[in-house]
Amino acid sequence: MEWVIPAEHEVLEKGFHGLSKSPAGVIPLLENAHVSACSMWDMLENAPFNNKGNVCMMGDGAHASTPYQGQGAGQATEDALVLESLLGRITDVKQIAAAFKAYDQIRHPRTQKVVATSREAGELLSQNNPNVGGCLQKIKQQVEKRMFWMWDKDMSEQVQNAVKAMEGLLRRYWGGFGFLLGDFILYLISCDVP
Repeated sequence: MEWVIPAEHEVLEKGFHGLSKSPAGVIPLLENAHVSACSMWDMLENAPFNNKGNVCMMGDGAHASTPYQGQGAGQATEDALVLESLLGRITDVKQIAAAFKAYDQIRHPRTQKVVATSREAGELLSQNNPNVGGCLQKIKQQVEKRMFWMWDKDMSEQVQNAVKAMEGLLRRYWGGFGFLLGDFILYLISCDVP
């Protein structure tokens, strides 16, 4: 199956019909008769964080990825596991920001790596990787080793690390006022920490 397919100007114009002038106006500017269309989208830049105060994103909302590693649903499931583990320990609404910050600290590096390596896998498999090109032997070597870091992750360890991070944040601000990592969210913790 090809992810990039030939497309005619008329097909592209039909697909962009009804959109604002800005995206639709690009189609007539395409002079090349050999136009291609691609439906793969991801986050081109790393999201700086997945939460802010009592608001948190997970799944594709936090780390949309191309499909080249088949990790989108898996990452959303991992997010849900960590969030459920943290939110299940909350005894006061004032602890939500700490739970979400701990989730972000633990999940963000892994999910952003998945986004980046999925994009790299797409470049590799479409023979657009500048270091590999169309050399099938190099592609084979890269494909054989690239997935294990995702598959061999101990999620119980990630949950434990998230819980420790949340407990550390709660202890740090125990019994007083504090700022939570530059979010400038002033909050008071007034309940017992397990």
